[in-house]
Amino acid sequence: MRIAKKTMLGSKGKEYGIRSRVRVVKNKVAPPWQEAEFDIEWGKGISQEGDILDAVVAAGVVSQSGGYFRYNDDLIGHGRENAKQFLSEHPELFAELARRSWESSQRSKRVKREEDMALEYAREMAGALVELLAPACEQIEVAGSVRRQKAKPNDIEIVAVPKLTDQGRNLCDLACEDLLRTGQLEKRPDGRGRHCWGTGIKRAVFYQGSNYAPVDLFQVIEPRQWGVIYAIRTGPGDLNRVLVTSHRWGRGCPLDRKVAGGRVWFIDPGQEDLARMPATKFARLAERGEIEAAMIPTPEEEDFFRVLDVPCWPPYERTVERFRRHLRQM
Repeated sequence: MRIAKKTMLGSKGKEYGIRSRVRVVKNKVAPPWQEAEFDIEWGKGISQEGDILDAVVAAGVVSQSGGYFRYNDDLIGHGRENAKQFLSEHPELFAELARRSWESSQRSKRVKREEDMALEYAREMAGALVELLAPACEQIEVAGSVRRQKAKPNDIEIVAVPKLTDQGRNLCDLACEDLLRTGQLEKRPDGRGRHCWGTGIKRAVFYQGSNYAPVDLFQVIEPRQWGVIYAIRTGPGDLNRVLVTSHRWGRGCPLDRKVAGGRVWFIDPGQEDLARMPATKFARLAERGEIEAAMIPTPEEEDFFRVLDVPCWPPYERTVERFRRHLRQM
């Protein structure tokens, strides 16, 4: 293991510990390169209050807005050190958060070990979550393997256009934060323990009574992008890779179009460097106007397939083999 000091705890001249980072460099019984961070306080050792605070914030049990930490809308402290001090002075609250942290970790383990869900079970869970989020959305639909009617979906994918207030606040984000506080949603870490909880995508576990299911929520801020994102999130992934790769390499995207950043763009078919450019870089430069590209609106899923000159097949019929048969018939 590689141990390094990240920062000092306390103000200059009044330090009382260090923030440490430990990385597992070599491991013969589990994946390496796992990381952990914790506080070491001089004379005390590893800070339990700091560990619990980090865990419940990561799980969404405690909300953090700037330097303010809140639990059930009650302020725990302003600043991490003040929040730790509050927990040390209130052992009942510390015990409650420790219990919720443990429950959160056990739930995550169960989800990782769970076998693929039955389709009907996934539909019921997806429908329940859509019903909870629908009041905060202009449009919301189930995508992914559930929409393709896969017998055992791996997870639930939902695509939504959020409602925005006059002040620009995202109501879908607020609804998800409410579900976090009530325990119906819980942030879902990836294999390296990182959470994805932004406006564009939220990865979570949804709980309905004793039932639970992994969920990916994708938000479409611009309705004219709906068709692209809804089609791509419906999948399957191998067909998506074929559709977004240029005809130059025997795939589905016409020479004068490129799919990048959740959009379809018109490009000069003679500029092969644009076709070869990574999608993330292309989208960034196109949005800034630094390259010649014009966005094609795709407000409906049919529009996305139309601009690619591909039929909009029913989701359960979308396969690479079906696409190849289509090319042979052209």
